Amino acid sequence: MPRVAVIGAGTMGHGIAELFALAGYEVNLVDISQDILNKALRNIEDSLKKVKERGRLKEDVATVLSRIRPVVGDVCSAVVGVELMVEAVVEDIEVKKRVFAEADRCAPPEAILATNTSSLPITEIAEAVKPERRTKVVGMHFFNPPVLMPLVEVIKGQYTSDETVKRVVDYVKKLGKEPVVVNRDVPGFIVNRILARVNEAACWLVARGLSTPEVIDAVAIYKVGLPMGVFLLMDFVGLDVVCFVAEAMKKRGFKSHPCPLILEKCQQKKYGVKSGEGFYKYPAPGKFQWPEVPKSAGDRIDIAYILAPAINEAAYLLREGIATREDIDKAVRLGLNWPKGPLEYADEIGIDTIVKTLEEWVKMGFKELAPDPLLVQMVKEGRVGRKSGEGFYKYAKSVISAVTETLEKLYGEPLKQLESLITVTGLPVYKDPRSGALLWVDVRELRLRFTLSVNRLEKFVEGLQKGKLMYTQCKRCGTKYFPPQVDCPKCKTSDMEWRETSTEGELITWTVINVKPASFSHHKDYVVGIVKMPDGFNITAWIDADPKTLKPGMKMKLVVDRRPGENYITYWFTSS
Repeated sequence: MPRVAVIGAGTMGHGIAELFALAGYEVNLVDISQDILNKALRNIEDSLKKVKERGRLKEDVATVLSRIRPVVGDVCSAVVGVELMVEAVVEDIEVKKRVFAEADRCAPPEAILATNTSSLPITEIAEAVKPERRTKVVGMHFFNPPVLMPLVEVIKGQYTSDETVKRVVDYVKKLGKEPVVVNRDVPGFIVNRILARVNEAACWLVARGLSTPEVIDAVAIYKVGLPMGVFLLMDFVGLDVVCFVAEAMKKRGFKSHPCPLILEKCQQKKYGVKSGEGFYKYPAPGKFQWPEVPKSAGDRIDIAYILAPAINEAAYLLREGIATREDIDKAVRLGLNWPKGPLEYADEIGIDTIVKTLEEWVKMGFKELAPDPLLVQMVKEGRVGRKSGEGFYKYAKSVISAVTETLEKLYGEPLKQLESLITVTGLPVYKDPRSGALLWVDVRELRLRFTLSVNRLEKFVEGLQKGKLMYTQCKRCGTKYFPPQVDCPKCKTSDMEWRETSTEGELITWTVINVKPASFSHHKDYVVGIVKMPDGFNITAWIDADPKTLKPGMKMKLVVDRRPGENYITYWFTSS
């Protein structure tokens, strides 16, 4: 059985250990005392029980827990015979260096040594090991809580080899997580750099008397669609953490203007929820309660002032080759739970508008927010986003023609004009003339997806919110319907039963009836196919996989995309 070591059994460490144990690895979990390890094991056991209750764990809790071996204070013995070490100790670079030096002394020569740091440089940590090991030192940044958060940033230090990055990406996928690769060891990597720009912009608008925390948060929640307001999120995470990460990034070259309001809160030990007060007041220390953020307050400020600095940072990351366009947007969507990535927002707002807003920030004294050369060049070329047909992404001139073209290639013959439907959200929806599936097209990437915001299918939406794919079956004739029908066309009856065919994350075996690449997708490894589900009916499905790898009878799993702030949910399947 493969074996890994996790050093540090705190909030992040014990969550990472649980993930590896769930994936079938033996885990040596290290901390400085037995009490800390006992608490970690109790937390892991409680978490596993919840996973079991949700039906996502087929093994016994005790079986998974038995794969975790607690080790008190002995890094050397813990890394003997492992293929990977993940360090998750305190964010103190000297402590981390000591861990890496000890691990380097005792781990097998081929073992990878990874750090879960959120802000410290991978290159500096790598210099604690012998030169011949440095190619195997890498960043593996999980998000809190690791078991629930889907994102892992894989960070390449100055010495990290491409092979090491590839191996760590494979580990991330085996854990059921989504990797993004950071090609250079920059302070804050992707997510924390972009979040820092949002935090500072929001805070300075308040510090300059141009807004209030309530107004900023109303804009963030009700206009941008973020799950939490900017100030509310800082309170929730802890302003001590915000200050620590910001200071660590600044020390290592991140150009910024620390906002006095955040610094004052830290000096006053008003850390947010954990202390009972931050930018908002809470019922008691550690007791979270949503503050009142009136929706009407969001009309008082333009969202561009909050998002432009983050978009500028994303443009820098892209121009410098630090991360790809897709990985930048994916990181922010998954790491911060934004409904769109910063480059998607740029196209939506208009890159010309973003540049003008950044120029206004510069006039206010924030020279580090000068428009990135990439943004300036795009404006000169007229690639300003959705309104021009191209920005960071290309946009279809006709959604209908894009869907028709794909389905014609899928079916191999011309189709009549697709039946147009409009959901309550106003998004374009079309009915597949063959399968009857309701299709929604993501105009940014022209992806074929399925709308769930349709009349009389509330139970379908409710099921997807719980990670369950539902269909209906007529109680009289037994006919199964997907998309679900609330009335049976054969029996002319509404006596229908709702049934579950797949659960999010559950591995199912299906038969591929017909599968072809989606011609209009930027992602060449996505396909649209007609598949036979375990319950015997055919559906048109979006599949996140290389078409060359798709074979009848292979294992697949359902993925549900919940978008906060927008009245729809989408789903697709991915190969296991």
